[in-house]
Amino acid sequence: MAVYNSTGSDGNASMTTQAAAVLDHGWLLAAAVEFYSQCAVIGVGIIGTAANALILYALIVHNARETKEEI
Repeated sequence: MAVYNSTGSDGNASMTTQAAAVLDHGWLLAAAVEFYSQCAVIGVGIIGTAANALILYALIVHNARETKEEI
């Protein structure tokens, strides 16, 4: 029969602290990955918008030149 001492330290406090430290690093890593993912999505969105604006400008200029040549 095992006897447990509820008032004494059993040595698991350091293991709990180490597990919490690893867990904190895991959450920090997950937060960093999420942050950089969101930055990448915003960057791709900005670049895509700029590229679409450039294509639209090229189409308008091309259409304007064709219209000018017909007159």
